[in-house]
Amino acid sequence: MSTTEQLARFETAQETLGMLVAIRTSLVYSEKRKAKPDANKISIWESEITKYNDEDLSLRFSDTTEIERILTSYGPMVKANSVNA
Repeated sequence: MSTTEQLARFETAQETLGMLVAIRTSLVYSEKRKAKPDANKISIWESEITKYNDEDLSLRFSDTTEIERILTSYGPMVKANSVNA
């Protein structure tokens, strides 16, 4: 894989994590606006936000295994949410 291709995959992994944070943040915001917000859902989503942010901060350009894991594990989640939006 060329450096350009590797960089594109790295940036796509970062964008994927960012999209997951945005999706969860939107869910938290919507839930908190309800008359009776579900604290359990909010807690789960906030934990996921922390997890995705931590993964983004620790992601390294040279870690192709982690980049591929993010793309294969989380990519479909982002695509599914984009279709339903």
